[in-house]
Amino acid sequence: MQYVYLILFAAVVFGLCFLVDKGFSRFHQNRRPQHTGPSVRYSKRVMAFGIILLVIGIAAILNAAELGFVFYIAGALVCLVGVFLMVLYASYSVYYDEDTFTVASLGKKRITYSYGDILTQTLYNNAGSILIELHMADGSAVHIQAGMENAYPFMDKAFNSWLLATGRNREDCPFHEPEKCRWFPVTEE
Repeated sequence: MQYVYLILFAAVVFGLCFLVDKGFSRFHQNRRPQHTGPSVRYSKRVMAFGIILLVIGIAAILNAAELGFVFYIAGALVCLVGVFLMVLYASYSVYYDEDTFTVASLGKKRITYSYGDILTQTLYNNAGSILIELHMADGSAVHIQAGMENAYPFMDKAFNSWLLATGRNREDCPFHEPEKCRWFPVTEE
């Protein structure tokens, strides 16, 4: 009987992953009718881990009466981490096409930039995770983590379109080293 419960639990978790993924896809499609091209976003694994942790946390809370008070607290913490991962997945994306790219953040207005607006970049390395910060002409910054889906294709597209927008050639860009995550002039910090 335990195996039946385990199979049902797995089916519920994967079913929830599928439904939430489809729901977020439809939500983002409805929010960005002008953007049908590729996007840079967190991996779907982040969403899947969030759902799995949420389900495990709920299971711990439901069984806390039998297992002890500590499981209420542990279950609540695991649920919070799961919700955080799901919000992280849905909160930030960059949609790009031939001429522009749009940065969409949860709770913030979408901002559209042309590739010519990119001035410099700064690289941050935190425990093996590389963050690419693009400094824009209006003084703002766009953040791309190297581990995000489509991060490298976006950066390649941004560099090639930046060359066209600024009238430069690849020979004019000794800083361009994609294998070291350097596409634009680097600002050291």
